[in-house]
Amino acid sequence: MDSDLSEYSVSVLSKMYERCVDALSKEESEKLAQTGSLVYLLHGMSSNRRSDVLRCTESMRINEDTVSELERNGCIRTGTTSNNFIPKMYGLWVIESVNFDVKKFLEYVDRVIEESDTKELTADNKVVLATCIASRTFGPNAIVDLKKGEAVQNAWWGILVEISRYLKEYGVINKSFDEYVTKSSIESGVSLKFRHTENIPRRTRGIFAKNGSNGYYLDVSDNDHHLDVEKLAFIIAATFGKVLNDDNVRQISRYMIRFYRENLTMIAQESYTEEFDDRETVDKVMEDAFQMALDNLELWKFKE
Repeated sequence: MDSDLSEYSVSVLSKMYERCVDALSKEESEKLAQTGSLVYLLHGMSSNRRSDVLRCTESMRINEDTVSELERNGCIRTGTTSNNFIPKMYGLWVIESVNFDVKKFLEYVDRVIEESDTKELTADNKVVLATCIASRTFGPNAIVDLKKGEAVQNAWWGILVEISRYLKEYGVINKSFDEYVTKSSIESGVSLKFRHTENIPRRTRGIFAKNGSNGYYLDVSDNDHHLDVEKLAFIIAATFGKVLNDDNVRQISRYMIRFYRENLTMIAQESYTEEFDDRETVDKVMEDAFQMALDNLELWKFKE
């Protein structure tokens, strides 16, 4: 308890705290029970909702000496009128901190972080990742480069469409890109699909990476051009999820391996300073990565 506050001032803060708790909705009350922190809960609210909760204390009548003490200690501030007061976060913390369960709170935060990191990728995200796998953009010298000219832009759009059709065929996504993007929006479509990927790095352990403002790749290789099988497998698992099974994993992997040879020649020449080309070693790594992805689906626990 704060030693600078009188017992009566603390009792006023306690009453304010209780009123704020009573003003919570059922859903908010449940979250409070999980976190043990009204301060944390208020911080996450919209400004309008937070104001509604805090203003429930304005009807309290507080004598001038107590107001002066609480304001001096940063516990309250003026409400909608000069005679009304609402608690500041420190004022609520004075009460909350007495029985605050740090372990309970941090366990809740850990759950929120874990749920956010493992949240399912969008359909667009999965097409982007599958495109990176098939096009072997496996390092900063082999990237999806959106700064290239119209011919390269059009080529990338064709690849996105083709990959999206394939993912739809296997039930990874519900719609291919050519079903809802018009030809006139091809250039903007390519940019949008890759630029609206700010959440992918967090959900892929940072493996999906950017090179400047217009380059995108999978960070699955080292400086010696060696591929990390586990990193690539993680991306494959994130993309295909439980669609992968013993019956189709080899068929899908062979399609993704062949795709580079059949579709990436022009783009690789225009955009890649180094290529993960048709070498058998790369093919073998990709085959191994697909099998590892299948073997670890339960361990990595991607949401469907």
